[in-house]
Amino acid sequence: MVTVSGENIFITKKFITATYEDDIFRKILAEMKVANREKILEMIDVRKRYDLDLLEDLMASFEKVKGRAELKKLSEYTVDNKIKFFGFVLRFLTIEGLIKKGPPLWKKVYSEGFIYIKEMDDNKSIFRVKDFKFQNSLAFGFMYWVEVLLRKVSRKEVISSFKRITPTETEFEFTIIGS
Repeated sequence: MVTVSGENIFITKKFITATYEDDIFRKILAEMKVANREKILEMIDVRKRYDLDLLEDLMASFEKVKGRAELKKLSEYTVDNKIKFFGFVLRFLTIEGLIKKGPPLWKKVYSEGFIYIKEMDDNKSIFRVKDFKFQNSLAFGFMYWVEVLLRKVSRKEVISSFKRITPTETEFEFTIIGS
């Protein structure tokens, strides 16, 4: 079973409940699997690990109800919430430094898979996530999350994309505009 940090689920739920009316949250819950719906309605412990299916189900249901554009807003919110704890560090990070922190940070969030850097220069970063099966909403959410971080560090516009290499390998590409 692949697990994910409770903090990610907590922040996602917090964004939804703080940003949208109760009827939107109810619609999202209605889209979810019954077992996951019950877990989301409970208190999420940020120190615990949860089955990845819970986060995937929440994000897919959120995307179905609110649309892909809202996933970008969710990613912005999660980055801003995490920055509260390490925001001052971002001022001193370079793009290269940020990308190189990706592989060790991955293991803090997900119990399986790993990141490796395929290509990196001043304007472009390409990395792959291997041995991890991304569901589409989670892949978009992850891509937007990295995009937001890169934009905050570079203070420039970032274009991002991803493609499936195999069912358990996904390549993410980020291009910084105006470097």
